[in-house]
Amino acid sequence: MKILFIILAFLILSNCASQTPAGKIENDAARPKPTVNNVNNVNVNNWKPIQNEANKIDENKHKGLDAQNEKLRQVPDEFIKIDFKNFKYPYARLKNGEYIEERKNRSGGITYSFDDVFFVNLNDDKKKEAVVMLYAVSCGGSCDGGKSIVHFYSSEKSKPKLVDWIELGSRSNGCSLKSLKIIEKKIFIEQFGRCSRTPRYEENRVYSCKFCVKDLTSSVYIIKNSELFREASEEIETSETNVMNYFAEISINE
Repeated sequence: MKILFIILAFLILSNCASQTPAGKIENDAARPKPTVNNVNNVNVNNWKPIQNEANKIDENKHKGLDAQNEKLRQVPDEFIKIDFKNFKYPYARLKNGEYIEERKNRSGGITYSFDDVFFVNLNDDKKKEAVVMLYAVSCGGSCDGGKSIVHFYSSEKSKPKLVDWIELGSRSNGCSLKSLKIIEKKIFIEQFGRCSRTPRYEENRVYSCKFCVKDLTSSVYIIKNSELFREASEEIETSETNVMNYFAEISINE
C-alpha cells in the first residue's frame, strides 16, 4: 500500500511539471504583440523619425528668427481692417484660422490652417504688402505631411488685392519648404527636391522612405508692377534626407 502511494504521488508531480511549459506558452500568447509596420519592419510603439541634418531643430536659432520677424507682424494702417484668419482665399474661406475640405464619396480631405502673416514693402510704391502663409495637410489612406502656401496681398483703399500665391509641395511628394527669406524686396525660397520647373514639380524617383528626398532648389522671386515673377532658380545636388518633421526657416527683413 505504501509503495502504491509513492508511485501515485510521483505520477501527480510529473504531470504538474509537464503542464508548466504549456501554461507559460498560453500566457505569453495572451500578451499583446507590438505593432509592426511590415513594409519597413519598424516597431511602431518605439518609432522615432530618422534624425539627420534636414530635420534637426536649432531652437535658439528659430527663437532668434522669430524675434526678428515679430516687428513685421505689426499690422499697418492699410491692413488694419483685414483679418486673415477669417478670410476668403482663392480656394478656401477660413473661419477662426481653419477650413476643412472633405472629399465626396472618399475618405479624408484637406485641412487648411492659418500659419503666419508678415507686412513688408515688396514693391516700389513705398507701401507694405501682406505675406500670408497657410499650411495645408491632405489625408486619405495616409497624410502627406503638409505643404505651405505663400500669398502676397497689396492694399487698395484699405481693401486687400491678391498679387499672386506660391503653392509649394508637400513633405511626402517633394518640393516642400526648407526656408523662406525676404531681403531688400527679394523673396528667396529653398525647397527640398528638384522644383525648378514649377514650385510643386518633383521628378518621379524612388526613395528609401515616404518622406525622403534628394537635392535642393533655390529660387528668387520679385514683385514688379503688381505682378510676381520668378527671377532665377537653381537645383543643387544633395544626399537623401528625411524631411518628415522639418521646421522651415522663416527670415523676414525690410
